[in-house]
Amino acid sequence: MKHPNVITMYGLYKNEESLFMVIDLAEGCLLDYVQNKGGKYPESKTMTFKDYVRCAMDVASGMAYLESQKIVHRDLALRNVLYIHDKLGIRGKVADLGLSRKSETGEYAAKSTAKTMPIRWTAPEAAARGIFTIKNDVWAYGITLWELFTKGKLPYSALKKEDVIPSVNAGLRLEKPDYLKHPIQTINRGTCKEEISEDDGYGETQEEVSKPTEIEENDDELGNDIWEMICRCWDIEPQKRPTFKEIYKILEKVIEKIPNEKVEEEVKEESEEDDGYE
Repeated sequence: MKHPNVITMYGLYKNEESLFMVIDLAEGCLLDYVQNKGGKYPESKTMTFKDYVRCAMDVASGMAYLESQKIVHRDLALRNVLYIHDKLGIRGKVADLGLSRKSETGEYAAKSTAKTMPIRWTAPEAAARGIFTIKNDVWAYGITLWELFTKGKLPYSALKKEDVIPSVNAGLRLEKPDYLKHPIQTINRGTCKEEISEDDGYGETQEEVSKPTEIEENDDELGNDIWEMICRCWDIEPQKRPTFKEIYKILEKVIEKIPNEKVEEEVKEESEEDDGYE
């Protein structure tokens, strides 16, 4: 199994005390990076909207590959996405396939309990039946993108773990991240306040969950396109959720429309210098 957006395992080594895994070299966890956890990743503040969308595309591409191999990940979350840098910028790689299973039928019946299941990322039908499909991974992908565009907040942080699935079944969904309302402006201005909890690794800010709301008239079109796709990932009916190939194509169209943010900043600076005022 080899794909540029999936961490490759090259082999195992075992001695009397430990088991070692040889995998692709990555720079770290994308969750830690976007949170700038412990102030160790100050460069994360320079990420552009295009960087974020490219990471989202990378994860979709990696998951589409797993889908083609009839592999269900079962634990997709931002903590399980690693990152590297290349000539295009920051890139994402799907990792931690410890719970993944290959299934010729496209379904996998797990013995996971609520204590071991990543409930905040788990689709309601999977939590109820213990049967996982690629459509459950699509649900988790939507949660993962929500994490990405909130700079690593904990999903449903206002709810206790045991209340998440009943609330989701009742129609509650995560709110649209502020970044996606005006993504280019918001990310470039760095307006996100980062309050990191050392206990759970997630932002402490308590977001509200709500019924799906209408998109505000003044919200950015590109952000709307992404948010509409994310909401489709959370359709209560699994078959109505998009495929990972479809998700990739949607994001591909979005990234093609994103202006060169750095060029725009330079033009703005030049106009300020030439405006004739001191």
